[in-house]
Amino acid sequence: MPKYIANIIFTFVISLLFLLPTSYMVVRSFAPTLIGYKKPIKPPVLNFKHIYNGQGVKGKIKGVYLDATYNIKVLYEWYIRKIGLKKELLKMYQFIKEDILNTNPFPNKVIKGRIGWLFLGDDFENALSISLGIKRFNKKQIKNITRTITSHYNWCNQRGIKYYFMLVPGKHDIYSEYLPFDKPDQPTTYDMLSEALALTQIPFVDSREALISGKSKQLYYKEDTHWNGHGAWIAYLQLMDSIGQDFPFISGLSHREVFFDSVFNGSGDLAKFLNRRSPFPKISAYPVVSNAKIMKKQLKVPAGYNTSSPNNYEYRFRNRKGELKVLVFRDSYFTALQTLIPETFGSNVLIWDPKMDTNIIIKEQPDIVIQEVAERMIKKFYLINRALN
Repeated sequence: MPKYIANIIFTFVISLLFLLPTSYMVVRSFAPTLIGYKKPIKPPVLNFKHIYNGQGVKGKIKGVYLDATYNIKVLYEWYIRKIGLKKELLKMYQFIKEDILNTNPFPNKVIKGRIGWLFLGDDFENALSISLGIKRFNKKQIKNITRTITSHYNWCNQRGIKYYFMLVPGKHDIYSEYLPFDKPDQPTTYDMLSEALALTQIPFVDSREALISGKSKQLYYKEDTHWNGHGAWIAYLQLMDSIGQDFPFISGLSHREVFFDSVFNGSGDLAKFLNRRSPFPKISAYPVVSNAKIMKKQLKVPAGYNTSSPNNYEYRFRNRKGELKVLVFRDSYFTALQTLIPETFGSNVLIWDPKMDTNIIIKEQPDIVIQEVAERMIKKFYLINRALN
């Protein structure tokens, strides 16, 4: 080992010798009155036996290392379990990490929440920071993305096609009480975009309030980023309410025509990130009687298409008992609606790409275009879509 590295390690270990007892005393002094807590919080029990029992200088140094390793783990687990990140502490943590250290405050793929809930961290599209409003669009970006969506609506409307924009809230938003910290009281990109779209004539499908109202029945998976069949069913009803205003003869599926099936298959993208199988079932919504038939793919997968499975790019269904043709530009959240939409319309083309491709629209000649985007994908949607003339 190079001498300078050994010196760095030695300095670090010696520093811990002084910092740990000091931190411990601070915790003991202020634990009863930590921000946001009315009841005293019992401080963690730290261990310094290796330091006390160490023989000679080498024994003491080894003891510092062993006790420091143990106590850091104890303090971390105590902090997450008892304190979490209260709003004020979250802002301070964010300031230190971003403004002082110039690092990502939430780099993790998976955030471990309360009572077994897992959440997506910032490793994918800054999902956590976006859901907390820590990273959000500015007014100009909101204006630009609203202009883009409006142009999509106008382009379709000029060609006799009904356009619907569907925004999907993330699990962080619907079940924020299970995050290991309090969600800051600040606007998010989702909030800002929703408010902007509400001022337009665009048919905007926002299922957030309906999902919050029905959240007592678990609507999102504990160990997956997506909603389950129950959540997808609520979103389906919201979508059909919006479409029904333009097409009253399209009633959609009723509660009696749908059942929910649970399968224990170990799935769960967050569980996979932790290199294990999820013990919770996958819950899907299915029609009691299915009339939809899957059809042969007809579209070429675009060059450079970025997905782990190019076969998912296009799904095509035909339902002889249905009416109208629907074309959907979507992301992974729409997968849970894939068992419901084809039972509603006569012809269905689902494209796993949130970018609205006018060439596909011209080729397919649909009656309806649905553009769906998840909260965590708003920035990508903004970057890959453009305003149409």
